[in-house]
Amino acid sequence: MKAPLVVLAALAAVPLALELGTRVGAAVGGGWSDERVAARLDELEALAGAPPGGADPAPRPGPPDDPQADPRAGAPGERRPAETALNPWAGFYRRGDRRRLQGELDRLASGQADAAFDVYVIGGCAATQLGGAPGAAVLADELAACGAAAGREVRLVAFGGVDWKQPQHVLWLEWLLSLGLQPDAVVLLDGPGELALEALNAARGLHPTYPAAPRWSKLTARLANDPELLDPVLEFRRRQRLLGRGVERARASRWMASAFLRNRALAGLAERERDLERAGSALEAAFAERADASLLRGPRADVGGTPADAVGRWIDGSRQMRALCDAFGARFAHVLQPALHDVDARPPLDEELAEASPAGGPRARSGRAYPLLRAGLRVLAAEGTTVVDASDAFRDAEGAMFAGDCRCTEAGARELARQVGEALAAVW
Repeated sequence: MKAPLVVLAALAAVPLALELGTRVGAAVGGGWSDERVAARLDELEALAGAPPGGADPAPRPGPPDDPQADPRAGAPGERRPAETALNPWAGFYRRGDRRRLQGELDRLASGQADAAFDVYVIGGCAATQLGGAPGAAVLADELAACGAAAGREVRLVAFGGVDWKQPQHVLWLEWLLSLGLQPDAVVLLDGPGELALEALNAARGLHPTYPAAPRWSKLTARLANDPELLDPVLEFRRRQRLLGRGVERARASRWMASAFLRNRALAGLAERERDLERAGSALEAAFAERADASLLRGPRADVGGTPADAVGRWIDGSRQMRALCDAFGARFAHVLQPALHDVDARPPLDEELAEASPAGGPRARSGRAYPLLRAGLRVLAAEGTTVVDASDAFRDAEGAMFAGDCRCTEAGARELARQVGEALAAVW
């Protein structure tokens, strides 16, 4: 009689042990909190509903008076339109950029343009964090002390994001100025994209100066009118629907309250995400084989594809932006942002690496060339450009400062904003 009871007790103890072990492991190793699970499901849901060009992070909700908040961001689980669209100046841009641009044009038309010290922050994903939440308030407070602000309110407007690089930055600024916008200052915050994305373009047969291959080639695939592309397009959509249904089930399931079963469910969704990525790559390859090469890949010109060549173009882009700002009476500063894989920076933490791209990928390899960017920044400084080397901003920081290869955590964005703001306030 006792033996069956012992067996039953042992069987009942197994799921309890698995659950407790999972929860203890999450507590010790920084596992899936409810907030992280919600954010992850939002991210996967955006991918499931996006066109082949991909999806950006879900719109950030916020109060109506927050200039960086997306008023279309709704409750978790609400279907959102695609973020990224083609643009004749920057190759592609995001819904947030379109909304902020229209807001600036409306403000100009209303005659409010001279009321504040307007600072445009242009660059990659870190630029959106300093020009928007969570770093904007910190940066604005620091810049309020500079003489150029002259007691005016400091307004920050961010343009850019994931996969932007030169010459997109300079072309975007030229378009803003051609539309009649008149910022008081422009802060260029970049670095990692110029190295990683040019290398990625070269690996996929695109011209180094073209927009980033992963988004550009898939966005332009929508322009193709070729029956042979229907099969990979339909497979891509099939994989999207599978991912979307998985997210919907996860949101509705009561089993997500269990740490162990939640981890299993997220692992299954991650596999569907990888299937979607493979389908996207197959679509990209199919388009590359059949599309007009001049549209997808750019001109045939040997402009150099080494990291040193990329840094040279990065320097030239900065020079052009400074020249534009000088011509229009705006201050200009170039900030070299920190990157997770920078060989001379603080060694990455395990929890930071868990959010990063694969170790052998172009983003990780680009860290080896970061000393070239620092040398390029010194060249610009010698020419009279206001520069801030923030590549080592997290040297003495505790805890995770990165939430990806170059995107910062909230704490990282605030610390970066503080250091950049202090440096610029001292010279402006």
